[in-house]
Amino acid sequence: RNGLEQREFLLAYQPKVDMAHGKVIGMEALVRWQHPQYGLLQPVAFVPLIEDHELVGLLGDWVIGESMRQAAEWLDGGLRTSVSVNISPRHLLRPDFIERLTRHLARYPQLQPGVLELEILETTAIKDFGAVADFILACKMLGVPVTLDDFGTGYSSLTYLRQLPVAALKLDQSFVRGMVDDAEDRAIVEGILVMAHGLGRKAIAEGVESVAHGDALMALGCTSTAR
Repeated sequence: RNGLEQREFLLAYQPKVDMAHGKVIGMEALVRWQHPQYGLLQPVAFVPLIEDHELVGLLGDWVIGESMRQAAEWLDGGLRTSVSVNISPRHLLRPDFIERLTRHLARYPQLQPGVLELEILETTAIKDFGAVADFILACKMLGVPVTLDDFGTGYSSLTYLRQLPVAALKLDQSFVRGMVDDAEDRAIVEGILVMAHGLGRKAIAEGVESVAHGDALMALGCTSTAR
């Protein structure tokens, strides 16, 4: 709480890349804490400590606001790009989340629908399916697409996925990293890509850290990566 009040948090931006055309198609906002005593802290050092506390909503709200401010600043400088933000389960299930999101959007009318994107974990969607489905639909009506993050780790049924109006699936990096040397991981990635295409969902791959990974994904028809 003191860190938020003292403005000690900052955002790093990880590019989303279209590998087929070699261009950046968006950014993912990643929070960091410039702690006065411990230096620059990664999310793993503090986010797990507040996941079940109201502070996770306050921090998430700050991340949304700062991401939109940055997107507006980039737009003023001639750069038009989307920014995605990870949303915790406790934050998205707050009764006033959509109301607060609406206020954020109203502050930056120059930003077109789709500039702000939200990412939720697949496991969250399964655990609170009804509430999450309503959340995704409300965000969609505001022009804010929602992506299902770490897809493949939560054992979603096809019935659940069909009923969730998400814009994209982000393939979990554990499968992507192993697909070059492991036939089973490659088969899982290929199956998810076929399913995503059939359901009209975009697919984004995490964990692409070599040319071989990129080539393997493009051979399967996946051209977007978040790393």
